[in-house]
Amino acid sequence: MFSEEYYKNTMPKLKRYAMALVRGDTSKAEDLVHSAMMKVAEYINKNSDIVIKNLESFTIRVLKHIFLDEKRREKDDDDTDIDDIDPTDETLPSDVLLAQKIEEAFTKLKGICRLVFSLQAKGYDYKGTAEKLEKPLNTIKTNISRCRKDLRSELEKLGIGPELNEWFGNV
Repeated sequence: MFSEEYYKNTMPKLKRYAMALVRGDTSKAEDLVHSAMMKVAEYINKNSDIVIKNLESFTIRVLKHIFLDEKRREKDDDDTDIDDIDPTDETLPSDVLLAQKIEEAFTKLKGICRLVFSLQAKGYDYKGTAEKLEKPLNTIKTNISRCRKDLRSELEKLGIGPELNEWFGNV
């Protein structure tokens, strides 16, 4: 039914998404992923004439709807308030978790690193950063290079891997 490549590429994303939805409960996350896969398989079998252009996206949406349906049935659960979930929000909880890990890594950096990165985030270029900090341009370039390496190292410690090449290149 599902190709090996689909399992290889999609299952980790589904598991991360499910883990974020159920706030780290591995058992519930696995049940949620299993239910979503079963529903998608049933749908494909019943509607063989319908072509699903993006099976991964479709499966993620099914998983999200199963989760929301379960939450509606469990109105007494205080962990996630159904009214706080925006059905039009396309941000994956895994993206939120990634942002939290990046923030955690950022806070572990040296003060100079946090300072130069925050100035760059505000739109300062190398020259502007050097002028603002009253340091030589080459010192700032060296600081930023070292800070990128330090940030990458901290992110790797937090389990963020393949995404790093896309963000940092070969730093």
